[in-house]
Amino acid sequence: MWPVCVIGIFCALSCGAVDSLSFFGRSFLDCCDYLTPQILLPLGSFLTCLFLGWYVPKQVVRDEFTNWGTLRSTFFGLYLFAVRFVCPLGILAVFLHQFGVI
Repeated sequence: MWPVCVIGIFCALSCGAVDSLSFFGRSFLDCCDYLTPQILLPLGSFLTCLFLGWYVPKQVVRDEFTNWGTLRSTFFGLYLFAVRFVCPLGILAVFLHQFGVI
């Protein structure tokens, strides 16, 4: 819990009290604001799709998808295909587009 407090203090101080807290021409708060939505969220969602689609056993994913058999699993094959192939490619495309690669 204390690292969050320390980061919060640096973010608060970089808003004007201590102008020298800057990295790459941005304040510490701006760096945190850039890092979270532009890098960490797409990376986390990409890794989650890979983990859920390829590492977690298919039966466990089916059980979660159908609420342990209480719901029908008509579209489970489509869901698994999307989690394995479509979503990672889409997330990767958005991630690369943010950096101007594509």
